[in-house]
Amino acid sequence: MSSKQSSKRSIRTLASCLVFGMASVGPCQFALAQSGPTQSECNSAWSSSSAADSCGLHQVHDNLATVTVSGGQCSVHVDCTTAHWGQHRENNWSGSKEDMANLHNCSGDLKVGDC
Repeated sequence: MSSKQSSKRSIRTLASCLVFGMASVGPCQFALAQSGPTQSECNSAWSSSSAADSCGLHQVHDNLATVTVSGGQCSVHVDCTTAHWGQHRENNWSGSKEDMANLHNCSGDLKVGDC
């Protein structure tokens, strides 16, 4: 089965689960789990990242962290401090909630894992 067919099948299963209120039935639990992160999960992932310590700081940056969920992924729009005092760089990043929790500010650029 192609990924496109699998995706359509998951959407149909999820729709059936929501319509018939069967969220506790096995296939429905799987379909709901595959629907992507929640806003709360993305917010928590951003807050737990080390990048949150030097990006989107109210006293310094124009763009505070705006965390959203889109296309089943976490996204953040934020300014991050560079290695040069007083300078910052605008970032738009999207990825999994696990990767978001592992974001680092690498001289103004958001990167997953160590710089």
